[in-house]
Amino acid sequence: NSEKLIIDPTWIFSTLTGSASDNWGFTATYDTAGALYSGGIAFGNSYPTVGGSYQTAFAGGNVDIVISKFSPNGTSLLFSTYLGGTNNEMPHSLVNDSQNNLVLLASSGSSNFPTTVGVYNTSFNAGIDVTYSNGVQYSGGCDIAIVKFNSTGSTLLASTFVGGSDNDGANESFVYNYADEVRGEVVVDASDDIYVTTSTWSTDFPTTGGSYSQSSFGSQDAVAIRMSSDLTTMIWGTYLGGSARDGGYSIRVAPNGDTYACGGTESTNLATTAGVIGAIYQGGIADGYIARLNNANGALLDLSYLGTNGYDQAFILEVDGAGDVFATGQSTGGYPVANAIYSNAGGTQFIHKMAPDFSSTYYSTKFGSGAGSDIDISLTAFLVDNCGNVYVSGWGGDVNNEGSTNGMPLSLDAEQSSTDGSDFYFFVLERDAQSLLYGSYFGSTSANEHVDGGTSRFDKAGNVYQAVCAGCGGNNFPTTPGVWSTTNGSSNCNLGAIKFAFDFQGVEAQATVPANITLCSTDYTVDFTSSGTNTEHEWLFGDGESSDEANPSHTYADTGEYIVAYIAIDSSTCNIRDTAYFNVDIEQAP
Repeated sequence: NSEKLIIDPTWIFSTLTGSASDNWGFTATYDTAGALYSGGIAFGNSYPTVGGSYQTAFAGGNVDIVISKFSPNGTSLLFSTYLGGTNNEMPHSLVNDSQNNLVLLASSGSSNFPTTVGVYNTSFNAGIDVTYSNGVQYSGGCDIAIVKFNSTGSTLLASTFVGGSDNDGANESFVYNYADEVRGEVVVDASDDIYVTTSTWSTDFPTTGGSYSQSSFGSQDAVAIRMSSDLTTMIWGTYLGGSARDGGYSIRVAPNGDTYACGGTESTNLATTAGVIGAIYQGGIADGYIARLNNANGALLDLSYLGTNGYDQAFILEVDGAGDVFATGQSTGGYPVANAIYSNAGGTQFIHKMAPDFSSTYYSTKFGSGAGSDIDISLTAFLVDNCGNVYVSGWGGDVNNEGSTNGMPLSLDAEQSSTDGSDFYFFVLERDAQSLLYGSYFGSTSANEHVDGGTSRFDKAGNVYQAVCAGCGGNNFPTTPGVWSTTNGSSNCNLGAIKFAFDFQGVEAQATVPANITLCSTDYTVDFTSSGTNTEHEWLFGDGESSDEANPSHTYADTGEYIVAYIAIDSSTCNIRDTAYFNVDIEQAP
């Protein structure tokens, strides 16, 4: 009647939305309780919403944004809402702030997209007509939209436009992978200020004095901005780029407050800084770039190319607790391997760890099938955990018109060791590029899994929260028992949501889960047991009470369902703390 909690690579859940309207997956994130937030678009009014959510009706155009929050085990839909105006819009990136408010980066073509009073800009700035590779059209152009929901999805706490007189918020002209137009990212800092990097064609994009550049460099530029947490003020804004096409894809705030941004460029004249590892454009179709900005005003501190004489782009970056910088991206030019034990010959995806000012490479390596010059996967999520292990999520195959997912490196404990060539792929690299910790496929044999643009995320415990455009063609998708929906309700696609735990960190939380307890008396006492060699323990019993004993007994005041957390603490390990959650149900006998 008990179950031991041991954290190993584990498929926690995957679910579909069950939408009867064609519904595509774009972006996902998480909150402190482990709930999964997914964002996508829906073609019509038959997407499942939850009463009390912000917008329960389709607003018009061909598509609206849809956002759904799933419980930590995927069994319940906690909120689900449309978001949009009478034209089209798409979600690019989601993140939760310290209060578990949900922050969304989107692009919108609707002049009546919902905004709130007192924010930075409530006026839509029209651009030019554009249709993207995923088929979504903006008639009259698009603007950046930044939105903050409360934790229950019932209220828009803040929503603003940001943009100039041309198209903003989409990487519309520098597209290598399917739906690269929907690149760009939003993150928050410790004060919940909001940071965005994306792309623009506007020569009058709003910028601030003191930032790196207040003027367009020409063609499509990358941009980076810092907004106040209530979205009333642009603290700083800057262009990033050169005279050719540039795209802004990922952004992070370092422990010391420095702001990092990365992307792709065709510009040979980026303003690189002295002493960086990539002072000049390396040639080929494109190079990646990475920049460090002053957090106070957006001034440029350091800028470097990342590339070879082939095709290269840097899609997602991370900063670890020491301030060291990691980037992952794509390369067909034989990305250099340095100070790395593990690499795959001919791999077309790279991981690069470098000094905070880009003055030196700590290691760089590449991974992939090595089957040819085609890219294996389009990158969607990236993590460096507290131990220095590196996690990557991505997808590949037919939808990307590139190479397939065949031949990717797998581990013996892979959740799925075979592929139809068009699946998701999860990869974990041991710290300092020492070895492959994990490699697995994930997908069905009847549909080509992909995303229609946008970022997903890992949390620091090594759990991936991944949005998928799943089951297209009216097919289904691998799901787990008891989740919200195991069925694709449409004749085409459904947004799929995957939560998968890797957790290759040092200390592991292990505990015995009591069976459901039926009592005839009012003494609701439960015995809890931990195992392992942890030096410290913390139990949170779900009723406001806690204990630091290894094996406590706790008396509840009433019957009910309690979410219990056991935290194992060992300061000698690299991750120091690990948490396991489980339910305790106390029922009164008739």
